[in-house]
Amino acid sequence: MDVQIKITADDKALEFSRNLSNFYANLVVSGFVADQKKETITKVDKIADVEKPEEPDRPWETIEPDPIKMDEAPKEEPAKKYTTEEIRAAGADYIKRKGKPAFKVLLTQYNINKLTELPEDKYSDFMEDCDNAR
Repeated sequence: MDVQIKITADDKALEFSRNLSNFYANLVVSGFVADQKKETITKVDKIADVEKPEEPDRPWETIEPDPIKMDEAPKEEPAKKYTTEEIRAAGADYIKRKGKPAFKVLLTQYNINKLTELPEDKYSDFMEDCDNAR
C-alpha cells in the first residue's frame, strides 16, 4: 500500500516561507540565535568528549533567489529619430569621404534619386549605412 501526500502552496505561502527564513537568518547574523546554538553545541561536544572546531552557522548562504520575482528583461531603447538636417549632414559627410559616385550608389540602394525623397522610416537605416561606410 503506497501512501502519497501532495503538498501545494500558492505564491503567498512561498513568499511567507522565504520571508521567515530571511528573518531567521537576520537573527543569526545579529547573534541572538547563534549564542543559543553555541551553548547547545558546546554541551553536546562535552558529552561526547570530542573536540570539534566550531563552524559558523550561515543559513543565509543556502537561501536561493526568489523565483517569483523575475528580473525584467532590459527594455530596448526606441530607435533614435533623426531629423532632415542630420540626414543631410550625414550625406554631405559621406560625399566628402567616399565621393559623389559612391553616394549615388547609396541612394540607388534606397530606390531614390535625391536625398529629399528618402522616407522617414528609412532614416535610421541610412544613418547606419553612412556610419558603416567609414
